[in-house]
Amino acid sequence: MSAVLKDQAAAASGSRTTRLGAATAVAVLTSGGLDSAVLVADLAQNADVFPLYVEFGLAWEAAEQKALQT
Repeated sequence: MSAVLKDQAAAASGSRTTRLGAATAVAVLTSGGLDSAVLVADLAQNADVFPLYVEFGLAWEAAEQKALQT
């Protein structure tokens, strides 16, 4: 059974699994949004998380960066 099918089966049964395996660190592309915050918090339960933010010169980047620092 593939890892994806195992994850889906575990989710359906109510148990929690992760595909991180034995990883102790993970890098995550993040914004300052709620979805990124939830992802980082969830992954931080099992590994050290290193958020990555890419600057594109957009008007709202200052707000996103501020959210990431808090």
